[in-house]
Amino acid sequence: MSEQAAHLVDRILPRAPYRQWVLTLPWDLARRVAFDASLCAAVFAIFADTLSRWHCDRAIASGIAAPSAGCVLEVQRFADGARLYPHAHALAPQGVFYETNDGQTGFHPLPPPKRSDVLNVAQQIERRVRRLLRRRGLLSDNPTPDDPSADERQLLLLLASAQPCDREVVTNSPGSISATRPKRSKQKRLCVRSGGFEVHAAVSVPANDRAGLERLCRYIGRPPLPTNRIRLRADGRVVFDLKRTWSGGVRALIYEPLSFLARIAALVPPPGFHLRRFYGVFAPNHPLRSRIVPRPPNPARVGKPTAPKRPKSMAWADLLKRVFKVDVLSCPECGGRMRIIAVIQQPDAVDAVIAAVILSGRLEHVRAGRAPPRGGVRSCFVEPC
Repeated sequence: MSEQAAHLVDRILPRAPYRQWVLTLPWDLARRVAFDASLCAAVFAIFADTLSRWHCDRAIASGIAAPSAGCVLEVQRFADGARLYPHAHALAPQGVFYETNDGQTGFHPLPPPKRSDVLNVAQQIERRVRRLLRRRGLLSDNPTPDDPSADERQLLLLLASAQPCDREVVTNSPGSISATRPKRSKQKRLCVRSGGFEVHAAVSVPANDRAGLERLCRYIGRPPLPTNRIRLRADGRVVFDLKRTWSGGVRALIYEPLSFLARIAALVPPPGFHLRRFYGVFAPNHPLRSRIVPRPPNPARVGKPTAPKRPKSMAWADLLKRVFKVDVLSCPECGGRMRIIAVIQQPDAVDAVIAAVILSGRLEHVRAGRAPPRGGVRSCFVEPC
């Protein structure tokens, strides 16, 4: 998550204002999309293409000839409570790119969308997706008989429908407002619904806030199961704490172990189900992509590690420094750089080394131990500068 966000900010997304567009599908369509890679690609390609067309139409109305738009789209297969509910987050520049007369590439910013604009986008998506489903004969609830993967999809949907055996409900103290009292629905800003399709476009990041853009990239690429909200009870059942309290005061779901594993299995994307997709000007073969991608910043100038070019990955120490601003390889004694000299895997050896460090009181006394028998992997130890 953090490494992918750093790669997007350093090597994919140019300096421009960005807006997050979120598409939520109707329940029956979301279940179909969950295990059909072809249908998933087609539905969310319509979402990305509709956004690009909307941006380009506004740019043409502003006098920009041959504008190019695009987005980075992330498919999330989950909702709160480990539920299977595919939806898409599209990170799109709030503007368009175009080629100038002298062969350079420029960026034309566009004003923020209004509620009527978001409604127009949602209605276009609904019409185009329903035409797609009609062409494929998917408007009925029954799976296609000649589809060899229909049985497998039904099995995965059965796993996703595993229900919790109990719930934890918020208990109110005497005199407090009841948690079961229905709350007055509040209309979200720039959030519209059309025929079961919901589009939300209220989150934006200015061009000069690269740190905020990276936080947003981490959010759209986050994993489905936050480990800090999962706990095991003494009776062996699994408690999943909810992000927000549900109606009726439900704050946690309690699962039998097998039911929880069934839900987790349904969240695993099938083969060929790509969660991150690049559309428009960010597509690999677009002629403007090589012109607009940012040049990686100098780590010495920005004071943080830079994401390497793929397929290389960032070191764990670099990720800790980038995300938490903690340099674990900086010597606390003199501020110099430390390096890894060994990897210790035997528990007895680890206990002996730690005991020696505690008794000596000086880290400088620690040295690399001998290699394990038969050329095994050495244990990870950091040598002082």
